[in-house]
Amino acid sequence: MATLAELIENVVSIKKHIDVYAALPRLNPKQTAALRTNLGQLGKNLAALAAYQPPIEATRAAQDAAPFDAPPVDPAYFVSAADAGDDVYIAGLEGGLSGEGVDWTLNRAIGWFKYVWTNGIAYHAVAPGLLPGSHCLSAEGYKFAVDFQRRDDLTVAPHDFNPLNLQVKA
Repeated sequence: MATLAELIENVVSIKKHIDVYAALPRLNPKQTAALRTNLGQLGKNLAALAAYQPPIEATRAAQDAAPFDAPPVDPAYFVSAADAGDDVYIAGLEGGLSGEGVDWTLNRAIGWFKYVWTNGIAYHAVAPGLLPGSHCLSAEGYKFAVDFQRRDDLTVAPHDFNPLNLQVKA
């Protein structure tokens, strides 16, 4: 793809060629004048756009560098600590139709949701067997999870998303 500077150079070059072709008898003088006017306006538009290019690039760079505005993760979003533990509540392939799965405990699931929420991850494309389910969430946490996934500033997780690097059963 051409840069704006290259496009402006091309317009200038085309203007020079028009002057050469204008002397040829086959071109209508009105068409030549209209073409010159249009190219002149195009050149001005490209020059104006080139003047705005650095601020556009600076804005994009700032947006890319800006951290995700993570909401606070309230402990009340999860089941009580007494209920949490390392007992498996979804074993491997039970939760998924995708041919893969993770053994989910409440502690692992809580860690997964904390990671997703603090890093701005949309998980609608993740394989079902790699999702922890909502067993670890309180009613308030479930509502928060649903509202969180409606945000438009989230990064969509890939199908094989496994942020905790848990063993995947195939």
